[in-house]
Amino acid sequence: MAGYTDTSENQFATAILTLGALSVITVFTGIFPSLLGGIGLILCVVGHKKGSLRTPGEMLGMVLCATGIFLGIAMVVLAFVSILFPYYNDPELFAQINEVYKNYGIDLQGMIEGMMPVTQ
Repeated sequence: MAGYTDTSENQFATAILTLGALSVITVFTGIFPSLLGGIGLILCVVGHKKGSLRTPGEMLGMVLCATGIFLGIAMVVLAFVSILFPYYNDPELFAQINEVYKNYGIDLQGMIEGMMPVTQ
């Protein structure tokens, strides 16, 4: 049939493109871009018919999903580094935070020294 297009391919392409766009838009939320991008990439693999070319919508969706995953992970790492670095460099503030952790039975100083041996 001339002009026949498989609607399931169009629906997958639309879903992938939508999830990719949402993953890039929600990049500042931290975890959502990784979830949305991961679901989009899974749909891209599951919805692709073997031996056929990917549509431009699928390709753009894949790029957006991968970008969202990368930026989401980068934002989470940046958040942890920007939060922990100042606390560890200010001994007075770090001691206060360690006291709060000790109330919950966690020795933050010992935990950090266990992961990163102190060299003097």
